[in-house]
Amino acid sequence: MFWRSGKLDDTVLLRELRGSRESHPANWLDDYLIALVHLERDDQETAIKTLEGVHEKEASREEVRTVLAVARERLSQSKRLLRTFEGDTSHRVNSVHLSLDGRYALLGGSYYDTLKLWEVETGRCLQSLEGHTDNVWSVYLSPDSRYALSGSDDKTLKLWDLATGRCLRTFEGHTGRVNSVCLSSDGMYALSGSWDSTLKLWQVGSPNHYWSPVVLSRVATSERVLMAQSTYLRELEEAQEALGSGDAVASANHVRKARSQPGYSRGAQAMNAWAALYVRLPRKAFGGGWEEVTFEGHVKGVNSVHLSLDGRYALSGGFDTTPKLWEVATPAVACRLSKSTSINFH
Repeated sequence: MFWRSGKLDDTVLLRELRGSRESHPANWLDDYLIALVHLERDDQETAIKTLEGVHEKEASREEVRTVLAVARERLSQSKRLLRTFEGDTSHRVNSVHLSLDGRYALLGGSYYDTLKLWEVETGRCLQSLEGHTDNVWSVYLSPDSRYALSGSDDKTLKLWDLATGRCLRTFEGHTGRVNSVCLSSDGMYALSGSWDSTLKLWQVGSPNHYWSPVVLSRVATSERVLMAQSTYLRELEEAQEALGSGDAVASANHVRKARSQPGYSRGAQAMNAWAALYVRLPRKAFGGGWEEVTFEGHVKGVNSVHLSLDGRYALSGGFDTTPKLWEVATPAVACRLSKSTSINFH
């Protein structure tokens, strides 16, 4: 009566009922009433656990069986608050992501440049990931919960190792705030959407390739250095000539040969030539190397992006109020979404 009228809160009531149960352990009624309180608190799991602990003789009572059946039925529809993650509460949280197994929660917010990884079961903060120089707007966990991706006001994406808290790679290329990021289901690619009205697809590699292999360095002979330089410049010159004659495929082959020369895999001239070929070459799959593919079509900032489960399509939405579906193999709008559009997104 007091509880129903609000004169007694559920915490006090549960404490009194538990005290009564300790004094009269054989009395099934205390467990029954405790279960009723949990039922109304939408804590179906505790209600079920309490009633399943009732002595076998009393468990057959109609009241117990009825409440147990109701709790089990409501369990799948429960909306009870399970956990509040407490820490720095003075700043807004802009983005959250829950791991596939439900064990971890990743949070990123405004007015600070830190991501926080929480253990769901205990509510304990496991990692604070620091490295961005401005507000974090989007966070994403890899399917295996080993890595995290983040996008920020500082116009970059960052890939993080959650075991160590280290930033493995910074992706630069956007000219505006990065509003949304996601990883492909295999963890090999990242997609980002920005205030600069573009989406960018990045190759991040497999987990085994996040770190460069350890190799012994050795001094190259002057003849080998000069030969590599000569080959590099010659291949770039031939690439330019091929491109001028309209043969983009041949041009790309020359650029690949140039980049294969020792010490020139990231040469500025070769990288510029490679970037220029993106708009001319047909793409049948995700691109190689670390360069990005840019999707242009939105006329205002891109606010949200996502990759399909098979990685063939990208979905985006922005401030131009027009959701767009893209074919990843060819950076063009595949279609505008309609009720008949059916694609498997995870």
